[in-house]
Amino acid sequence: MASLYQLFCDITDLGGNTVELHDSSAISLSAGSAISPLDAGRCLLDVRRTAVYLRGVYEAIQEAQRRFPGEVIHLLYAGCGPFAPLCLPLLPLLAEQAVHFTLLDVHERAIESVETILGALQLKGTKVDCVVCDATRYYNADHRPLHVIVSETMQRALEKEPQVAILMNTAPQLTAGGLMVPEMIAVDAVLTDLSQERGGNGVVAKPWSGRIPLGRILEVDRERACAWSAAGVSSHLPPTRITIPSVVAAQYSLMLAATIRTFGAHVLQEYESGLTHPQMVNGWRAGEELEFTYRLGAQPGFHLKPIRHQNRQDAAVNSSNA
Repeated sequence: MASLYQLFCDITDLGGNTVELHDSSAISLSAGSAISPLDAGRCLLDVRRTAVYLRGVYEAIQEAQRRFPGEVIHLLYAGCGPFAPLCLPLLPLLAEQAVHFTLLDVHERAIESVETILGALQLKGTKVDCVVCDATRYYNADHRPLHVIVSETMQRALEKEPQVAILMNTAPQLTAGGLMVPEMIAVDAVLTDLSQERGGNGVVAKPWSGRIPLGRILEVDRERACAWSAAGVSSHLPPTRITIPSVVAAQYSLMLAATIRTFGAHVLQEYESGLTHPQMVNGWRAGEELEFTYRLGAQPGFHLKPIRHQNRQDAAVNSSNA
């Protein structure tokens, strides 16, 4: 992945030495923050993330070809960034196949970069369209059937970026039987002793066997994204409640732990990627019932409310490193 990243940087002049302001500037959207082209490009270096997503995308395309024989498979990559890492490496494998890509990003600089790479590698052709657009507002205007949606526009615990809003906009535009990558994002609440999970000194961080699971607070898939969209959900998703045990050891912390199934058997487990590092939560006490609400809008993320203490103000999830 490092070699591919360097190749793309050399082709586009988009790397650590860039002096262009628009390369390093995020865009604030009504549905969250679109990270800068420079930061989006660096995501390619999250090796496990890139590999698991690429495998999921390739398998989703193969499944779409089985479901829709004889059709040109139309894939939308929403939030492709400057290197489109979840699709560009697949183009040589699919060069002779009936697959059409629409690569979309809100940053004009990102789309310019993708077009430069396509031209330099002689991958540019009728099978790839590049579009500058906010993916939360994208509309498949030409009414060509949309078979596969790909979007990785998230941070851990689905904070800050518009992943959920993008899926709520694009998933309903899939043709019947169409596929979504990631296929499922799950966020669970757990109590754990962080000292048992932290890596360092050659030790890889991983979930501890002594965790106390408290329940799933959110699951995102095609069916749910479509249902939320159809219901006109705009400010927040339906809340979920969990109960903290009445006795909790002092060394335990409350965390939100995410896993991502890109497609089929291809899963990003906790700690395997920056996307799946757990997030600490403050503002809770032993014995409380907590209500978690995922809020949409300009600052997406989870907020919690202790149910048994109505006089306390809502506490926001603390996003300090877990």
